[in-house]
Amino acid sequence: MSANHNENYDNEEISLGSQKGEKGKSFRGGKKKKRDSWYGYSDKDFQRWWHRKGKEEFSGKDLDNAQQAKEVYEYWESIGKPTVK
Repeated sequence: MSANHNENYDNEEISLGSQKGEKGKSFRGGKKKKRDSWYGYSDKDFQRWWHRKGKEEFSGKDLDNAQQAKEVYEYWESIGKPTVK
């Protein structure tokens, strides 16, 4: 690698370091447990279902607020609390 390429990489890394990705659309860093906010819905079966099935049914983004979390949880309960592997 040339020295010039390394300088460009360092500058890119510095400029990108201060930007956060948009919630639910890009990787924002940190551990999943810290990134995901469940708004009080800590049922592991619900969380597993959300990541593997429910997210696709609800716009493909993470839960944005407590109201949305409540609606999704109630939907999950209404369909019989399905479990996924």
